[in-house]
Amino acid sequence: MKLIKIEAHGFKSFADPISLKFDGGVIAIVGPNGSGKSNINDAIKWVLGEQSSKELRGNNMSDVIFSGSKTAKAMDFAYVTLTFDNKDRFSSIDRDYITITRKITRAKNVNEYYLNGEPTLHKTIKQLAMETGIGKSSLAIISQGKVSEIAQSSEENRRGIFEEAAGISKIKYQKEESERRLLKTIAELEKTQISISHYEKDLNYLEEAAKKALEFKDKKAKLKEVEISYLAHEIGRLQSENEVYVNEINSSSDVVFTLENEIEKLNASEAELKLDLRDKTEKLQSLANQIATDIDLLHKFEKTYNQKDQERSLAASGKLNVSQEEIKSANLSKAKEIKSKLDFLLNKTQKTKFELDDLNSEKSQLESQALMLETQLREVKNAVSNAKAGLDFAKREKESNSSLQKGVRTIVQNRNIFNGYVGLVSELFKIKNEYIHAIDTILSPSMQNIVVKDDKTAKEAVRFLKNNSAGRAVFMPLSSLRAKSIRQDLYYGLQSYNGFLCAANEAVECHPQLEVLRDFLLGNVILATDIDKANEISKLVEQKYMVVTKDGDLIRPGGIIVGGEKKQVSNLLNIDEKIRKSEEFLNKALPSLNVYESKFEKLKTQIQNISNLISVKKLELSSEKESISATENELKQYQVFLDDSIDTSSSGESELLTLFNKINELKNQIQQNKFSNSLLNQEKEQIVAKLDDISILLKSKQKDLDKLRQSFSKNEVKFEKNKTYLENHKSRLLEEYGLTFEFARDNFKLNIEINLAKEIVSTLKKEIQEIGSVDEKAIEKYEAIKKDYDFLVTQRNEIQNAIGETKESITILENTMVDKFTSLLRDVNLEFNNIFRSLFGGGSASVSLVDESLPLTSGINIKVQPPGKIIKNINLLSGGEKSLTAISLLFAILKARPLPLCILDEAEGALDDSNVVRYADYLQQLKDKTQFLVITHRHGTMTKSDAIIGATMQNRGITTFLSLSLAEAKKYVDKFEAQN
Repeated sequence: MKLIKIEAHGFKSFADPISLKFDGGVIAIVGPNGSGKSNINDAIKWVLGEQSSKELRGNNMSDVIFSGSKTAKAMDFAYVTLTFDNKDRFSSIDRDYITITRKITRAKNVNEYYLNGEPTLHKTIKQLAMETGIGKSSLAIISQGKVSEIAQSSEENRRGIFEEAAGISKIKYQKEESERRLLKTIAELEKTQISISHYEKDLNYLEEAAKKALEFKDKKAKLKEVEISYLAHEIGRLQSENEVYVNEINSSSDVVFTLENEIEKLNASEAELKLDLRDKTEKLQSLANQIATDIDLLHKFEKTYNQKDQERSLAASGKLNVSQEEIKSANLSKAKEIKSKLDFLLNKTQKTKFELDDLNSEKSQLESQALMLETQLREVKNAVSNAKAGLDFAKREKESNSSLQKGVRTIVQNRNIFNGYVGLVSELFKIKNEYIHAIDTILSPSMQNIVVKDDKTAKEAVRFLKNNSAGRAVFMPLSSLRAKSIRQDLYYGLQSYNGFLCAANEAVECHPQLEVLRDFLLGNVILATDIDKANEISKLVEQKYMVVTKDGDLIRPGGIIVGGEKKQVSNLLNIDEKIRKSEEFLNKALPSLNVYESKFEKLKTQIQNISNLISVKKLELSSEKESISATENELKQYQVFLDDSIDTSSSGESELLTLFNKINELKNQIQQNKFSNSLLNQEKEQIVAKLDDISILLKSKQKDLDKLRQSFSKNEVKFEKNKTYLENHKSRLLEEYGLTFEFARDNFKLNIEINLAKEIVSTLKKEIQEIGSVDEKAIEKYEAIKKDYDFLVTQRNEIQNAIGETKESITILENTMVDKFTSLLRDVNLEFNNIFRSLFGGGSASVSLVDESLPLTSGINIKVQPPGKIIKNINLLSGGEKSLTAISLLFAILKARPLPLCILDEAEGALDDSNVVRYADYLQQLKDKTQFLVITHRHGTMTKSDAIIGATMQNRGITTFLSLSLAEAKKYVDKFEAQN
């Protein structure tokens, strides 16, 4: 490894850039005093990491920067670069050439180091110097006036020279580093052991607490799994039961309505039969009266018959004195009067019949209208009754808020105290009927979210729930929401795609102020016809948006598909929809019902009025008929009398025969009327029987109605009971586990018998209660501390291993140092004696350890005996002898352990000319393995050099260099010595 080039600029007197190339084994650097030639020595020491400004002949490090001269300004920086040929790989750096640069700037006063052009540390340069034997303490750089110090230095200081030569400086540095690291590691071990002791105290307690907490956690986890499944199953069962109850209640309502209508009809039939019964009774009474009249008339005819028969007998005997003319006149007058009365009665009866016929016809028409209207009214009433029952039921369920989570229910019930309350998400949209399942699927997770105007209201509501321990709720402040949408280019592309329906926000209607809510929840969701089209659309939009089918199947962003059996619409959404539809229907149906009822009541009134008139007319007609009958009979009687008076000459037998015939006619008429009376009685009995049947049927229907009402009431009680259980189960799901029923239903399935699940839940709760209070964070604490403890134990083991390895390493380094040092000392001792004898022309010299038992620390003892002298102390030698002794030792070390580079700054200055020649000859002997840079004034050294570099100061304060060939150098030397 040879130094082949040095470059510098701004270093001391090198104001101008210099670049010196070194060829040959011995290069002499010459020049007058003050020319700056020794700055080469300082430059090499500086670039190799010298940190002492005094060693560089300055007060501080910035003194190495050119400070200016009369002809040149001071510089702001300085740098030096050394280039080494490393083809022999003397250095461990695997490069043919190695460059080392050091730079300093006046402003920062900071040193920068570069190795092969890359920034590096001072430590790296120092280690490289130690590795190659050209470090600070080595013999590689012998500064001016320092030669004699090699011999005169203390035994301990001499050891440093030998250590550098033996190449153990780096090993010693490594050993010292290892020892420092060992001390630090031992301190770490003690600190770690103290920490381990502290952790061990806590671990014993925490281990028990963690076991208890782990048992508690395991049971809680099992309880959660079973209880959530149980609650979800029970909620589903109760909801199914309630649906049955609702259907039964609605069905009961229909049957009740039907029964009430049937009872109403039966009551109407009963009333009609009673009217018919009254009519029959009246007819019977009329017939009885007619029969009585006919019997009276019969009695009169019979009496007349008897009188006539008597008169005939008297006439025959000549005893009759009554005037026939008088009788005739009286009877004729009376007959005319009766005939006039009869004509009046007949006319009146005819008129009454016409009126009765008109009334019956009108009644028939009205009853036909009433029957049609009653059918329509019944249908409307049934529909209205069903709608009212459904509306009342839905409202009761909504008002009870049974399906709402506890926190949501609390806010809804107290909504009046929050000025910014808007409503539940489920209440705020009007959904197109064909998209109800799709929108329900999308909104299901947020159905119970509470919409408020701003975040202030949301925070007030949250505080209200906290202060009242009333559960939790999700709030959506309108002021904070931002509308979502489908990317415009993708949306336009979907418009013509088969299977695309619309964006979900287009399927609902809402108040303009709620459009941001609608678009936030639905704006980036796509509706498709079916699952196949939904899958195609999802791929088309790069699986970035949710796609939902009309039946509620969905494909989430990323391609996850959720679907299956068509689920029921959410109860919340369904309730509002039911209420809305029922109210819409009632709003339309109730006015129609009122119109129908009004018309029906008017018709009933008209029919009743006509029926009353018919009854009156019938009574009038009956009375008139009776009067006609009586008048006709009376007329017949006087006709008889008249006939008798007109034809007194008729034979008695003829008159009697006529009366006899009339008597028989009356008897026949009476007999016929009695028969009619018998028929009417039979009809009356039939009506009475029908009335009895209706009465029995009414009682039966009323009994059925009462049972239905009882069943209705029982179902309502069961429904309310189930609703309470539902509320409790849903509240427990939300408050204990933070889950909605829908999520629990979809994600937790009960795989065991319900009774067994109930028993397991009860047992686990009891076991958890028996465990008592636990520190649920004990597991985390234990695991954290155990982790730290294990880490510390591992660290302790690693530290102990590291201590063992470091101690072993130190032992190996010490053994290596001993081997290298003793080997060097042995070789140097041999070479030192030979070279000393050669340079001194005799005598003896040796080097040895002061204490052989301490090879690693013992100082170096030098003993010399110049020819003809006995020297007990090296300090007794003359200056020249000391220099020559030091040079002998230097050459001995270099011969035993050659260094790649050795800089000698006027090392031979104290020698006489003959010894200078010997000195120069030895340089030539050693130059094959060691490159020498010799800064000298001596002719003998110059003449033995391979190359000469001259230093001058053409401009004061600025050094310039000139490389000379050997011939040119000799001329320069001759001239130089002639001047001196």
